[in-house]
Amino acid sequence: MRLICTVPRGAASLRAGPGQAMVEFSFVLIMFLATMVLMFEGGRLVVTAVALSNAARDGARQGVYLPSSTAGSTSADYDTQIRTKIQNTVAPFLAIADDHIDICRHTTAPVNLDYSSCDTTTPPLTRGSVIDVRVRYDFNLASISFAGALMSTFTSKSLQGEYRARLE
Repeated sequence: MRLICTVPRGAASLRAGPGQAMVEFSFVLIMFLATMVLMFEGGRLVVTAVALSNAARDGARQGVYLPSSTAGSTSADYDTQIRTKIQNTVAPFLAIADDHIDICRHTTAPVNLDYSSCDTTTPPLTRGSVIDVRVRYDFNLASISFAGALMSTFTSKSLQGEYRARLE
């Protein structure tokens, strides 16, 4: 018995051509690479945010634990020690410039803190004083060279970590 299969005239054009697999693969590859880049950049963003938060906390704790009555110590000496602690905390991940670290010492905790109005000559902390530390970092996408103009609007994002500590 012989089986004869006939294909209707319109159905012949629905069969896959030789380039269809290549076109489908290119669409899938683009989506896969875009997903991988987003996962990579998202991971970097989270690690950076956590590192900044930890650095601000370590800097504030360093400021609270520094001895407040060391002879010859000035506010600049304390700030230098705090900045060094912050930079050592983020050293494996980031490079933080000194001008991206803000340190404010107060006798009472302000409700709305404005780092631009901090008095850098405030003496080191005494019992009941508050120290606020902010660490800023400009996060740049590492994959910008791959994505080109598609991601040009997302080139830089300023991240920051803040922490407040009180000397009891």
